[in-house]
Amino acid sequence: MLTGAALATARGTDSPANMLITSVKPKITREQAVAKFRAGLSELRRGRLRAVTEFYVPYRFFQLNWSDGRRAAETFLAADAVTGRLDPIEFDQLPADGEMVSVDARMIAEECVSEEEAHGLIRERMMRSVFTKGFFKLTSVDVEINLAASLHIPYWIGVYERQERAHLEIINGLQGRFEGAKLREMVAEWFQQ
Repeated sequence: MLTGAALATARGTDSPANMLITSVKPKITREQAVAKFRAGLSELRRGRLRAVTEFYVPYRFFQLNWSDGRRAAETFLAADAVTGRLDPIEFDQLPADGEMVSVDARMIAEECVSEEEAHGLIRERMMRSVFTKGFFKLTSVDVEINLAASLHIPYWIGVYERQERAHLEIINGLQGRFEGAKLREMVAEWFQQ
């Protein structure tokens, strides 16, 4: 839970300066996000929806190529560059030019994870995935991981208020699904800075 300071920041007061970033283009509009935040009994459970705002998280996109000698595969995984704790997001291909936008935004998480740390996290995740899919009998798996891009991913933050306390809910701007506790904690820490 957050105090009323989070509400002030979400409404645009006491906020940091804007910054020009490159983001993957959101597939969920603000209006669609508001409808999701208000759906069902959300306001009854969490309080009144006081603000809905965009929030951007920096990600590093890695191209992964792996081969076990019999078959090969390519995919793209995006790892958050803030904590490294969020689940990587898988993409079939790198977002094309038409799927990216330049955004003048003020609510942006700060990069804290180096490229090397992100590379290590993605390598660990890839190897775990390869072996859990039944490839554990393999003696050799060649994995090539290359940084392909650094982009931001958009999220919609819904700030609810009940008894002068704020509660956050977050919707992924690409997939339209609600996010879990790890991202809520990251955003809550950002609001409290």
